[in-house]
Amino acid sequence: MNKHKLSTIVFVVNGILFFLGGAGLLGEGKVIFGAIQIVAGACNIAILIGTRKSHRRHIINLLILLMNVVVAGSISWDYTLAGKQYIQYAWLVAALMSLAAFAIQLRKGNTAE
Repeated sequence: MNKHKLSTIVFVVNGILFFLGGAGLLGEGKVIFGAIQIVAGACNIAILIGTRKSHRRHIINLLILLMNVVVAGSISWDYTLAGKQYIQYAWLVAALMSLAAFAIQLRKGNTAE
């Protein structure tokens, strides 16, 4: 699998997860946390449509991937503190996938210069 396909998969999966998680939180009345996840989901989907300038796109990719690591990691931590059995591991996997994609994108940017 090439790097571009991996990044696309990471953005799509995180976008869907964040939208679903945010909708669930809004339904529970947790408006702030739900809104944060929905915005994160929108950012992930928007990057697939976003800017065509490679340098600007690279920086935006890195920022969104870093945001994904933080948001997915915090969701995993929150589920762990809430005593959930397994869902936190799915969010941990999402955070690790984003971290791997971040490292790949960061290396890609360093080799392009």
